[in-house]
Amino acid sequence: MHFDETLTYMAGLIRANPNITVRQLAKEMKFADGKSVYYWLGKSNFSGIREFKELILKEDFDNLEGVSIQENDKSMFLLRIPWRDWCGKSKETGARWFHFFHDNPNPRGLFTMTISTNDYYPWFSQDDQIIVNTTRQIRTGSWVLLKQGRYYFLGRAGADKNIYAPHSLQPYSLSVTKALGVIITLQRNLL
Repeated sequence: MHFDETLTYMAGLIRANPNITVRQLAKEMKFADGKSVYYWLGKSNFSGIREFKELILKEDFDNLEGVSIQENDKSMFLLRIPWRDWCGKSKETGARWFHFFHDNPNPRGLFTMTISTNDYYPWFSQDDQIIVNTTRQIRTGSWVLLKQGRYYFLGRAGADKNIYAPHSLQPYSLSVTKALGVIITLQRNLL
């Protein structure tokens, strides 16, 4: 199945909140009113929001397999990746998922986190969403997510294979600190 960018974004909003209304969709998508939601549904031959929601929320549609968009003549694929907690706490509601577009339809080793501190300002701010690739090789200049015990923190890879604290430029001890992966994407919420 191939959706255009508008319907793919709409599908992601519905997956995040199955009870979302047409008015809320219009607001999230920055449409003037709900008529625009119905316009885009009709353009893709959906009779209404109920039919579209039923398709999106079907069990066999759970992984949004095959949903893609064209961006600058390049295919981008909607992925669902695990959302980990910055503080290391498990969520009572169970697993959480994050949807985003990526140029590879089947990447391995991706997860996301929301940074819950301003300790890394100006590079990263509280509520920034980072996407981490655990399979990508750490290279000079890469931002790296690290973990010690239940605590996560960020560092920058140096040319000497050390990972440094960004403000103090002190190397982290990799004998007690584990490098989890390279930060490949930052999404900043400006609201």
